[in-house]
Formats: sequence, structure tokens, C-alpha cells
Amino acid sequence: MGILFCATTITLLLLNFHIPETISQQDYLDNKQLDCYDPSNSTFGNVCNNISSCQSYLTFKSSSPQYNTPASIAYLLNSTTPIIAKANNISDVDIIPTDTMITVPVNCTCSGHYYQYNASYTLKTEDENYFTLANNTYEALTTCQALASQNIYGLTNLTAGLNLHVPLVRFN
Repeated sequence: MGILFCATTITLLLLNFHIPETISQQDYLDNKQLDCYDPSNSTFGNVCNNISSCQSYLTFKSSSPQYNTPASIAYLLNSTTPIIAKANNISDVDIIPTDTMITVPVNCTCSGHYYQYNASYTLKTEDENYFTLANNTYEALTTCQALASQNIYGLTNLTAGLNLHVPLVRFN
């Protein structure tokens, strides 16, 4: 028993020195992410370090009727139904109660200077804009500044039917 404990401890210590660590920080100072006209780069996401990708997860609160199944959440967040179902210990076809926190495992990559995970979204109504997408649809998993910086459409040039690149930049 003592030898096994020592071997396990030594193995864990050695692994600790060989597993790369990502150090990223996302600071939203003074709620700058709420002002779409403020191009502050502190709203673009987690700053990359020397590691090109990372495993992380997003958290998303279910909402009825649009995003209350693993499939609908997977479609919005560019994931898969089985991954979401397994991560949340639910079935692929479960109806998720409103306001349930859902975990979505993702592989983020360093894009430019920031870590992000990519999704896409087609605008459905004329009332949608970068602010409503960032804060309502994607529940602050992105910012209007990140959306504006990675799409060719200006803040006032959005119309129904446009397909937008959605950089999801808020990881846990």
C-alpha cells in the first residue's frame, strides 16, 4: 500500500510539470461590453498565451421555447446533441426546464490574440442586432464588440437573413 501511494504521488507530481497551463484573463471593466460603440479591446475575450488551443466549456441557461432541448442548444452553440446530453446527464430528446444551467464542452482556439469558439447565426428579424445577439440570444457568451470586429456588417447595417460569425469568447 505504501509503495503504491508513493508511486501514485510521484506520477501525479511529474504529470503536473508536463501538462501545459493556459493563462487567460477576461476583464470586463466598467461594463464596456454593454456599449457597442466602445471599441475597447478588453471586450474581445481571453488573451491567448503560448498555447494554441484549450479545452473548456460554456454555460448556457435554457430558455423556452427556443433553446430548451439539447438539439436546439447544440445548433445555436455549434456543438452536438450527444455532447450536451452527456455533459448534463440528460437524454438527447429531453425537454430542459427553463433557466436550467447547461454545460457545453468546447475546444477553443487562439484566433488572432484571443481565445474563442466559433458559431454562426442567421438573423431572423429586423430587430436583432449585435447587442441583442450578444446579451439575449447568446447570454453574454460573446460581446457586441467581438461580433462587430469579426463580421463585415456595421452596427447599423444588419438585416434579417444575414449569416453572422459568432465568436464565443466567455469560457469557464
